[in-house]
Amino acid sequence: MRTSTAVVLLITAFILGYMFGALASPVREYVFMTTTETESIEITTTITERALGGAVSEICFSAIMDCSSIIQRYIERANHSIYVMVYSFTQDELGKALVSAARRGVEVVVVVEGNQVSEYSEVERLRNAGVKVFLDGNPFLMHHKVAIIDGVFVITGSYNWSRSAEDRNDENVVVLRGEHVATLFIEEFNRVLSEAIPA
Repeated sequence: MRTSTAVVLLITAFILGYMFGALASPVREYVFMTTTETESIEITTTITERALGGAVSEICFSAIMDCSSIIQRYIERANHSIYVMVYSFTQDELGKALVSAARRGVEVVVVVEGNQVSEYSEVERLRNAGVKVFLDGNPFLMHHKVAIIDGVFVITGSYNWSRSAEDRNDENVVVLRGEHVATLFIEEFNRVLSEAIPA
């Protein structure tokens, strides 16, 4: 037990040290070059990535922490909007929290992977409560696990909104804070939503 606690503390310290180091340094630019050769032409592609402004607010590991309560807390504190795109959504507490947010006037829009809708899914609860809920419309899997809160907070990671993710799997949740980061996720949400169909 002491060994596992020490490992968790060591990993947490490493992540926090890396995070604070990244935030303290100036905006960095990384340039990656790839070369593709064809029969007679050599093509060089340059991809530039810039570090994005923003900060990590919270990190959760479901095997040792209660990630569901963290997500629920952000939903309960939302003032204006909650945009969700999630592969699997069967967790009652999060479904109830979204319904409650919609009833207090928060704009709630949810996109779920259509292949994952079943009798256990929260889709029916959301739809019956008047929440705007959609099924992903692209022919492949919509594998996002994202919630964007008030255009400022982004909740992401490997964690599906399911009881298995909370109680059985090794999963992670990362909460990011920053309007620029949130805007990028909203753009992706809008792209996914544009292909979705009402549930």
